[in-house]
Amino acid sequence: MKQILNQLARCLGKAPFLADNEGKYHVTIDGESLFLCHIGHCLVVRSFLELHCQPNNTPVHDLLKLLLCQVTSWSRQYPQGLVLNHDGQLLLEARGVLALVDISWLERTLAAQVGILEQLKPQLLEAKNHHPRNQAIWRP
Repeated sequence: MKQILNQLARCLGKAPFLADNEGKYHVTIDGESLFLCHIGHCLVVRSFLELHCQPNNTPVHDLLKLLLCQVTSWSRQYPQGLVLNHDGQLLLEARGVLALVDISWLERTLAAQVGILEQLKPQLLEAKNHHPRNQAIWRP
C-alpha cells in the first residue's frame, strides 16, 4: 500500500503521505477530502458526506432514498458505494483488493469519487439547509 501511495504522491507532485494516528491517509483533490486506509485485504477510499442520519428527519431520509437509487448507476461505472458509520455519518466509499490495486485503479477511483462528490454537493446542501415546516426559526 505504501508503494502505491508514494506513486500517487509523485503523480500529484506532493511529499509522501503520512498516516495519522488511526493509520488513515488524508488526500485533498480539487478541494475534496478523501481518506485512504487499509482494512483487511482491501484498500479503502472514503469521503465523508456532510449528512448525519437522524431518526424522524424526513428530508434526510428522502435524500438517502434518492442517493441509494443513484448508487446503482454509479456502481455500473465506478466501484463506489454509500456507507453509514456507527456515528450516523454517511460516507462515500470504494474498496479494492490490495493485491490487485495499482496506481491506475487508484487514480480512476479518486477521480470518480471527486466527481461524485461534486455532483452530490447541491443535494447535500439542500438537505442540510432544509428546515421542517413547523420548526420556528429565530431571526434577530
